[in-house]
Amino acid sequence: MSFYSYKIKEQSTFFGEIQNLGDEEFIEVEVILTLYDKDKKIVGLKSVLTQPNYLGPYAKSTFKIDVTAIDDPNFAWNYYLFEAITTKPAYH
Repeated sequence: MSFYSYKIKEQSTFFGEIQNLGDEEFIEVEVILTLYDKDKKIVGLKSVLTQPNYLGPYAKSTFKIDVTAIDDPNFAWNYYLFEAITTKPAYH
């Protein structure tokens, strides 16, 4: 098995889209990006709110996460994981 490391020179940008697959409405939907090294250790973590921040039933929302290597020019990651969370259901 071989592993590839991806170095972040100055900035990397991750784009994505999420969809609400249920009948509930949500506000303050947060997407969390976790970066891992080849040993499955967390080397980076960043989160953003989706745009728009309201997610109705079966609606889609986009996100953009910028990651910079400010403190460590040798910062590298091998794979990543996205997770979407919300703690506030929207009530009418």
